Order: sequence, then C-alpha cells, then structure tokens
Amino acid sequence: MGSNSINKRVVIFFWDGWLSVSPSMINTILLLHKNGYEVDCIMRHLDYQIADDIDFPEGVNIHRYGSQLKPTDQVNNKNEVFVAIRKNATWHAIKKALGIKSIGYNFKRNREILSEFCNYIRFSKKIISDKKYSFVIGVDTKGLVSAGILFFFKKITLVYFSLEIRFVTDFNFFIDRKIKQLEKYFHKKVNFTIIQDKYRLAILNKENGVSENASNFVIVPNGPMGKFENIQSSYFKDLFQFSDDDVIVLHAGGLSTGIMNDEIAICSTTWPDNFKLVFHFSVYFDEDSNAIERLKKLSNNKAYFSILPVPFDQLATITSSAHVGIAFYSKKRGLNHSVIVGASGKMASYFNCGLPVIVLDLVGFKELFDAYQCGVVIKSPDECGQAITTIMNDYEKYSLNAARCYEEVYEFESHFKKVLDKIDTIKN
Repeated sequence: MGSNSINKRVVIFFWDGWLSVSPSMINTILLLHKNGYEVDCIMRHLDYQIADDIDFPEGVNIHRYGSQLKPTDQVNNKNEVFVAIRKNATWHAIKKALGIKSIGYNFKRNREILSEFCNYIRFSKKIISDKKYSFVIGVDTKGLVSAGILFFFKKITLVYFSLEIRFVTDFNFFIDRKIKQLEKYFHKKVNFTIIQDKYRLAILNKENGVSENASNFVIVPNGPMGKFENIQSSYFKDLFQFSDDDVIVLHAGGLSTGIMNDEIAICSTTWPDNFKLVFHFSVYFDEDSNAIERLKKLSNNKAYFSILPVPFDQLATITSSAHVGIAFYSKKRGLNHSVIVGASGKMASYFNCGLPVIVLDLVGFKELFDAYQCGVVIKSPDECGQAITTIMNDYEKYSLNAARCYEEVYEFESHFKKVLDKIDTIKN
C-alpha cells in the first residue's frame, strides 16, 4: 500500500525488538490491522536469534533498525547525535533533561548507548517522514522517548504501552539513566497508558511520578487472543517418545535467573519417574551449550529440551501437548519480574491450551487461583512435585478452569477493545 492510500495509520516504536515472542505486540498489530489501520512497527534488529515472526498481513510493515545499516549510516560524533534529536524537539528541554555536562567515567560506553539510540531515532524519522498517522504508540522506555521526541511538536494522540517496567536503579550508565528521565517526562504527556494489571500500574506510576485516574490508563493483560480451542497434540510425546502414562510438565520461555530454570531443574530430581520436565525455549540454543549442559546436570539428566523455537501462531500446538505448565518468577530480579500476574504471557498461553499452572506465591497469584481453581500456588519450588500430583488427581476440573480463566481474564481482544474505544473517543 502507498503511504497515502488509506486514512488510518499508526506507528509503534518498539525499541526492544522481540516481537515474535511478545503476545501483546503481535496481537496489538493484528487487531489494529483488523480495525482498518495500516501499521508501521519500528524495532531494533536483535543480535541473537529468537522465534521467527508470524506472517503478518499486507498493510503491516515491520522495520528493523540495524539489519540493513551500513557503517556510513552510523552517527559517529556527539554533535551529530544531538542534531539528530534537536530537529524534532525543544533542544533546551532535551539538553536539560539529559543533564548534558559530562558523560562521566565510562565515556566510550555512554557514547555508544547514545549513538545507537539516536541512530534508531534517525532511522525511525526516515520511516515516518512522508506519512500521516492517526496516533502513535511508544513501547517501554526507549520506545516512548523515541515517540515523544519525533512527535514533540505535533498534535497527535500519544499512547504509552508498558511491557517492562524499568527503574532508574536498573541502569548502570549515565545516558541510560537520563533516557529514563525522559521516559518520566513523556509519560506525563501521553494521552493514556496501556499496562497489564493494576499492580504494575501502581508501580509504574510511582516510579514515574504519574498521578492515577480512571481516564489515563487501560488494563490489557499479556496473552493470546481468540476463544479457547481444545487442541489435541502429541508433539512432545512424539518428540521424546513418552508413554501414555507419562505426565508432561512444561516450562516454556528463555534461560534466565528471573524465570528460575535452575531451581525447576533441581526440584525435578525428586519427582516420580513418570513426571517428565520439558524445557521449551523461545531463543535458539545449541543442545551442547553450557546453559543446556548445566540444566542437564542440575536435573540429573531427567529434563528434556525442546530447543527449536516456533512462530507464535504455532505455539499452542506445542503447549497443548503438555499436561501441566510451570511459571516461576524470582523476587531477586525485582518488581518487574515478580509482580507479573497480568504480564506473564507464558501463564496465559498455558491457560489458553487448558493447562493447569503451578506458580509461586507472588503478588496477585493467590487471589486469581483461589477464584478460578486453575492450578496450584506454592511457597517453594520444592513443593512442585506434590502440586503436580494434586492437579493430576483432579485434572479435568483444573483443566476446564484454566480454559475458563483464559477466556474471562487473559483473552487479549476483549481487553484491547477498550484501547480502540479510547482512541475513538479522543479523536472525536
């Protein structure tokens, strides 16, 4: 489609770039397209390989900064970096917000961070320069700051979509901390914020100094969309030659201390032999990598590894082949990782496939699980084996309740309708 062939168009600034493993971003793009918008999504090119993107329909344009850049396209000096943003925002305001006096001890790394960020802004500016947008979405810290800078002087609806909450204390480098300050500034300027649950909303508003009122946010949990489908799949059974008596316990996602892979591998050593722990990864790993070898050792070689990520629209077939899902998050990684009841796309994907889930007793989980009886909340990973037994002893009840929880709490489209309604209200 040409840039002027339709009247409705939206641009999404998604700096972090892990589109293929983000239910919220995939579904946002698809629903905007379904509602007549042409979509530009501008992301970084990742330097590691995750699952492939789904095949988006015509009218969805995915732009990846860094995938086609030549060395001559890079910003190579500080003055050019500043010019890149000066043309799109009040230079005095940007300079004051960044506190540009001295880059400090780690000059080289700070310069790299600033250069990369401003190269992304320059790349984005080329994408949007000849297009007229109905509204703009900035995702997380650098996405919002990019949107704020590029549309500073334009009367346009600006939406902040918070997937990950970044705290000032998370950043070791001066420039990152100053960009975080710009996030706080632009957060106060947006028309409204999209976030996954009420707990994260309170944390984000406190961190950014934003007052909460009923008109400035929409709660949209991170999850799949569409009605529950009872998919019959034998993917893991066939892959690992499991027997009919085996109970397949799935831990899906990446490799991170934040999702407690090590603790899950260790606790599996005490399970009955017919409880089969499967790790399915969203990032490519070699089977003989140090990370995989570590988990093999910690599980006494009882764990199984599904190391080929699949596009998001194929994930349900794989997930449905398990019986129980594990969704652990570590408090040690801070509030972004542990206040996650509405943000756990992994848990929502389990529910979408009728899998009962085992979780740790973190904020919001007990309330949800007490209401829906969709799994078991435990205090420690050591209790995981008993939780699996509890679920399997009344599996039909837990599985039906998991599906009901998905449809009533996590189904994305029913929540995103409120975003579209709010956009229409603002436009009118």
